[in-house]
Amino acid sequence: VLDSETARTTLMAGAEFVVSPSLHEDVIETCNRYGAVSAPGVMTPTEAIRGYEAGADFVKVFPAKTVGPAHLGAMKGPLGQIPMMPTGGVSPDNAAEYIDAGAFAVGAGGALVDYDAAERGDYEVITETAREFTRVVEAARSD
Repeated sequence: VLDSETARTTLMAGAEFVVSPSLHEDVIETCNRYGAVSAPGVMTPTEAIRGYEAGADFVKVFPAKTVGPAHLGAMKGPLGQIPMMPTGGVSPDNAAEYIDAGAFAVGAGGALVDYDAAERGDYEVITETAREFTRVVEAARSD
């Protein structure tokens, strides 16, 4: 979601949260007005601070694959109060690294959904990938 009008439309249609690929303070404001969770996309400490100070519930570090877990860990050092969720390149193979770096959660799209399996109606493949994500994250949190 890139603007407040779209945010409002999605919220009025029943959405309980809004995720953006970038920082739009008007979207955060709209979410706060309607009591919805907002997660703006950020890449820098300045963007993370701006989003959090504007009222975001957490920030989405995106695209995480371009910088990796070390970047998130470096941001968490001075910004430990800001919940961060990496997306864009997170997979079961690297999710634990992001949790270890300080992510409170991870977001996945392409690594979660096998589009060929979905077209075939084989949703068990997607379910098993989701289970694998869950196992990896739970194991990382218990370490």
